[in-house]
Amino acid sequence: MIEGDPNGEPPRRPWSRCVVNGEIRYIVAMFRWGVSQELVETSTWQGLLSVDPLKDGRSPARKKQNVKPVPDEFVEAVLPFVSRQIAAMIELQHRTGMRGDEIFQMRTKDIDTSGKVWLYRPQSHKTKHRGHDRVVALGPHAQATLSPWLRTKLDEYLFQPTEAEKERLEAGKQIKKGERLVPRWHPHQLRHNYGTAVRKQFDAEFARVALGHKNLQTTEIHAERDKSVSLMVAERLG
Repeated sequence: MIEGDPNGEPPRRPWSRCVVNGEIRYIVAMFRWGVSQELVETSTWQGLLSVDPLKDGRSPARKKQNVKPVPDEFVEAVLPFVSRQIAAMIELQHRTGMRGDEIFQMRTKDIDTSGKVWLYRPQSHKTKHRGHDRVVALGPHAQATLSPWLRTKLDEYLFQPTEAEKERLEAGKQIKKGERLVPRWHPHQLRHNYGTAVRKQFDAEFARVALGHKNLQTTEIHAERDKSVSLMVAERLG
């Protein structure tokens, strides 16, 4: 995990300390499930629990780099080279700070368009298993981006890979070999763009709410306040 696998297919970079610790937790959880199913001896799982996680500065694992916002001009530069579906997804994430999986699973039936600010409730999300609700407020910019993709079949996914690939091939959108427009960036950085914009105009607490981050002490009273905050942010920035 620490050294990576340069000879693999495809080659794999060394993992950061945080990634290694996360993967070890998954392995331990797998053995815990094995114990619950009487497939593994309890002593094996208990032995794994004794393994200390990698500590900062005390292991050869590389340090995880902080995710930073991507410059807006870099975002704009890639749009002519992607399908309409991908361009819409990029714009949505830029305007709402949604996680990628929340955009992938969007369906018309999950979006309440009755109000000035639309409300999207993903069918599954990162904190659902903890009993948390996830409501994404969609302001005027996000609505304009999303409107052409709403479907009459309410349970169909809005953005479908087969349609996107077909349009991309028909349009001939591709980057010529050897051509590089901008430095490499990844979609998760767009969440940081949105969070940064919210913090600048409001504050860090507003950014937490807008990005769907949960405080473990959040109560139902706080949840109602969070909803009103999301509406206000989306109406102004989304």
